[in-house]
Amino acid sequence: MRSIKSSSWLAAVVVLIGSLAAYANQPSWSWTGALTTDSVVISTGWAEGQPGPVQVSADPNLRNARTFNAQTSDGPPIGTIGKYAIDGLEPNTSYYYGWHDKVHGRFQTFAKGQASFTLGFASCASTGSNHQVFDVIREHKPLFFIHTGDLHYEDIRQNEPERYRQAFSKVLASPRQNQFFRSMGVIYMWDDHDYGPNNSDARSPSRPAALASYRQVVPHYPLFAVGSDKPVGQAFTVGRVRFLMPDLRSAKMHNDLDDGPEKTMMGAEQLAWFKKELLAARDSHALIVFITGVPWTDHTTRGDSWAGYSHERRVISDFMVANKITNVIALAGDAHMLAADDGSNNTFASDGKGPGFPVYHGAALDRGGSRKGGPYSEGTFPGSGQFGLLRVADHGAMIEVSYEGYNHEGQILVSHKA
Repeated sequence: MRSIKSSSWLAAVVVLIGSLAAYANQPSWSWTGALTTDSVVISTGWAEGQPGPVQVSADPNLRNARTFNAQTSDGPPIGTIGKYAIDGLEPNTSYYYGWHDKVHGRFQTFAKGQASFTLGFASCASTGSNHQVFDVIREHKPLFFIHTGDLHYEDIRQNEPERYRQAFSKVLASPRQNQFFRSMGVIYMWDDHDYGPNNSDARSPSRPAALASYRQVVPHYPLFAVGSDKPVGQAFTVGRVRFLMPDLRSAKMHNDLDDGPEKTMMGAEQLAWFKKELLAARDSHALIVFITGVPWTDHTTRGDSWAGYSHERRVISDFMVANKITNVIALAGDAHMLAADDGSNNTFASDGKGPGFPVYHGAALDRGGSRKGGPYSEGTFPGSGQFGLLRVADHGAMIEVSYEGYNHEGQILVSHKA
């Protein structure tokens, strides 16, 4: 009898230890992206062990959850990074996800067709920033957030993917950013400091590692081109709005080259894709949002903005004017400021008038203030702890767009309606 009791007690302890180990085996961080009406990608980092199956449910207690195994585009989990492709979801629905019956994060799928929504956007935060601005953005409860670059300032020069994975982990392990990335979908495109060193371009020695790490870690949409050496430009749809997010670093030629037909920021292949997307979205979508990691409205002649690539900017502008593509706004990054231009200073087409779309800046999340580009009709507001909100009201016959530039104290410093 004593032996039976001892065996039963030992078995219970083994089960308990196994349960505790499973419960403890949670990711250090998670990040949802590539949201659609019926799918999402969840990227995770694990301090120990291999990524286990994730549970996804519309119930906040994970009841009736479906489970999905970790994968990446390159095969099994790489190191401590695991990615999950979640499909079969319902549109316009809040979902919760977690491991071992413990909720870890949430996201909301996009609505089909006509839909009104609010998104947040901003750029430029010191590596591992724990600024309260991330809490303030969460309190506004945007449907999703667009990070327009400089997620970190590691300025990596070495062709070592592990350095990039460590940089991502530093950002996502920060307490406030950890909560931020778990609370909504975050769509991300790099700028210079998180792609390579300051003002980096296609010559960066770390380019292969940057491209590989982006594909491995970031929960991204399908990329515009197949091939591990291609830029990571992508596009996605929310309601009747088409978002175009080109990669303006990995195909970019050096700033100091003389401007002209050969000098490019997008690269020929990505530029052709961008123009094709613009033309298609003109008729298929009510609004086009161009996400540019560097200032578009800049009337100087050189620099790490579209001013130094004025020929390519003119090609894009002329294409819009010639094809009567007028349903466009732009969200811009890099400059550490809030700013808005109603389009009156966006006169880079050959006719000196077009393309005339509004441009909105949201920054800096956690860096010192700076001004770049301009002029901007609504002014510039440099500073730290800042972000933008874009509100899209779809009335069917028309879409109303409003921009608000906030600081971390909740004050609106600049606004504009398009």
